[in-house]
Amino acid sequence: MEWTCFNVDLTNTLNTMSTTADQVRQSAAVHQTLLEQLAPLQGTPSCLACQQVYLADLKILLKKLGGEIRQLTWNTAKEREEHESIQKSFARKYAARIAGKKEEFIEAQVKEEREYIEALEKETRMKAEIETLKSLIHDGEETLQTLSPLAAEHDRIEKELNDLYAKIFGGTTQEFPQEDTLENNLSSSQTSFNSAVTLYENEKRANALLVTVRKNLLQCKDYMEEALGASTFHLGHKERKALYDAHGMAHAARTTLAQAYTCSPQVNPLVLLNMILPEGSRLVYENPFADFTFTQWIRGSCASIEEHVKAIEEQQHQSSERVVAAKAAFDSAKAQLETNREELMSYRRNIFEQVSRGSQR
Repeated sequence: MEWTCFNVDLTNTLNTMSTTADQVRQSAAVHQTLLEQLAPLQGTPSCLACQQVYLADLKILLKKLGGEIRQLTWNTAKEREEHESIQKSFARKYAARIAGKKEEFIEAQVKEEREYIEALEKETRMKAEIETLKSLIHDGEETLQTLSPLAAEHDRIEKELNDLYAKIFGGTTQEFPQEDTLENNLSSSQTSFNSAVTLYENEKRANALLVTVRKNLLQCKDYMEEALGASTFHLGHKERKALYDAHGMAHAARTTLAQAYTCSPQVNPLVLLNMILPEGSRLVYENPFADFTFTQWIRGSCASIEEHVKAIEEQQHQSSERVVAAKAAFDSAKAQLETNREELMSYRRNIFEQVSRGSQR
């Protein structure tokens, strides 16, 4: 009885193995085609997931700033109205002159002008920050449009490949335990590869953003120098405009730096914290002494910007090193993934050959 049972079990196993071999032979060409199609698409799902998270964060921030800019726009309109009202009020000016309060009236004019310019500067900075975010979102969505069909194609091919394996091997193969071990190794290396792809893509994006930060700072410095070159002894509307533009670039640099930090926590998000630019609202009309002091302040800010450019360049250097290290880890994980996949494929081919030879005896 025991011998009879053994004979039955062996016969079933051989039949199963023979069936497996037949399925392999029938699917060999399809299998090879799927592997060739899948190879160039490896990593695209991880890249897509990373890009989706990045874009979602940007859009949340843009929505938040959208609410803030509405309040700032309202504040600017209110301050503009009050500023124009006191500037055009002949009756108040005449009354102040009659009452001997001309100086107080001038102080009130200066106060209203300063409050209006401060409100305008805040609105301008916020608009510049919003434009920077919109630009990042636009670029990010273009990348997303490129990645989406590639990731979808990867998933489709991978599903076909997994369905093919499931059809042939049917999950756990007790008669071939080594096949299960190699399959688990492949799964583990796939997980490691996905993590390496995410790290590499994040570091590359952070590095590209730091390049943009440096460009923003250099443009900021150009605007500051434009304000200096516009006039030697007096700072007026043209200089104010250059200062507004400089502030816009400075805020764009800070916004972009913050995004670089979200991609790579190794980036120092506080490196621009101490960069302070003079406010156009602090200019005093027809006061050459105050304007001279302000000019010196601008010169000092230009020097400060140069120091911060150097700090960003150091961040770029460190980021480039991380990109190189992440690329090495990515290459290593990719090589391990390919090795484990080839080991599994080779083992399966050997199984197919052995089963095929056994069925011919």
